[in-house]
Amino acid sequence: MIDQDERSEILENSGDIVVSASAGSGKTTIMVKKMGIELEKIKDHRTIGAITFTVKATEEIKKKAGKNIKKPFVVMTNDSFIESEIIRPFIKDAFGKDYGNDYSVEYGNKYQFDKYSSGLKQLKNKNILGSFDDNKLNFNFKVAHDILDKSKAAQEYIKAKYSWIFIDEYQDSDRDMHRFFMKLKNELKIKLFIVGDSKQAIYLWRGAMSNIFKLLDDENFSFYELVTNFRCDKEIENYANLFHNPKYYMHFDKNVENVVIKNFNNFNSFYERRDFVGFVDKFKDLIFEKTLDLDKEVTIIANYNNDANKITELLNLEGFNFVFIPKTPIDEGIPNGNLLKELALYSKNSTYTIYDFLENTHIDARIRTRFEVNSIIGKLKKDKNLVPDIVEEVVSDLANYLGLSIGVTVKYN
Repeated sequence: MIDQDERSEILENSGDIVVSASAGSGKTTIMVKKMGIELEKIKDHRTIGAITFTVKATEEIKKKAGKNIKKPFVVMTNDSFIESEIIRPFIKDAFGKDYGNDYSVEYGNKYQFDKYSSGLKQLKNKNILGSFDDNKLNFNFKVAHDILDKSKAAQEYIKAKYSWIFIDEYQDSDRDMHRFFMKLKNELKIKLFIVGDSKQAIYLWRGAMSNIFKLLDDENFSFYELVTNFRCDKEIENYANLFHNPKYYMHFDKNVENVVIKNFNNFNSFYERRDFVGFVDKFKDLIFEKTLDLDKEVTIIANYNNDANKITELLNLEGFNFVFIPKTPIDEGIPNGNLLKELALYSKNSTYTIYDFLENTHIDARIRTRFEVNSIIGKLKKDKNLVPDIVEEVVSDLANYLGLSIGVTVKYN
């Protein structure tokens, strides 16, 4: 592997570590290996913690670690970690006996607020932990950070229990989460192992910071990057490296099996562009030059149905045998059309749950988000609500909640 040296160094380095790793690069595997190595080094009562965003991710870590790690360790979601390890045990010590540790967690609109002091007042007087009405602010992590500031017992407990904290999918952390984790590292001196990929930052709508890894530059971490991908062909990996990791790009002087061609037509007018004047001649040139082999399958991809249909007609008039495969109406130029497909599945398939919707759309599956998204789209589970006005209302509310653009006109036959 072209990044084998980095993988080895990650396992040997005993300092704070940041690993930039794309999907398919074996990030969970190397994280679990590192967990096992650091656990074996611990000779006292301490352990390590692994923190993830979703229950599914915690189960994956448990499954992989269970095969190789024999010592006990802790795996939790972000919210579960701060609630069970910091907020509930130490809220009275930090804020006073008027705060109960048997509070309930509520995410309904009636329990939301705009100020931190209002959230604390509700927590104190009503024994309810609510949330900010601004998705980009994280009340739970603000409270946890505040408790660590005020409670010496909380500080000593965390330091006495954890030697390392492993944090997955760090690109989705918001400002309050980042501040909390840096407090663990800089003030409590707990080692951090951070894994993430800035290219996969998909939760900007709820506060994840696009510059999160830039902020880590000033935090005295050792940085590593995993570029070998185990899920795709090596030529695809090499092509991706050309854009994202040029130092790993491999130039081949010999013939290769697959070639990606990006070819531009220089149209002189709108009409030439509309009618694809000269396209067939250029296509024939590729065949004549033996760049394309018609004995193998050839796929031509166009942005629009009309373009693809026109290209098919022009080529087939010259004796070729292409088949036009149209996009569905949802695919055709609608921003975030995948959400509409999943909403259709959610509304029509009785076995398709809110958990399936969140996973397939890559929406953050933490409890609050699940509650709020379900409150928006849940009405689509009832057939009587599948009418244009309600469907448009649901799509609009979901788009507003996620901060996305979804252009759609609802039509019924």
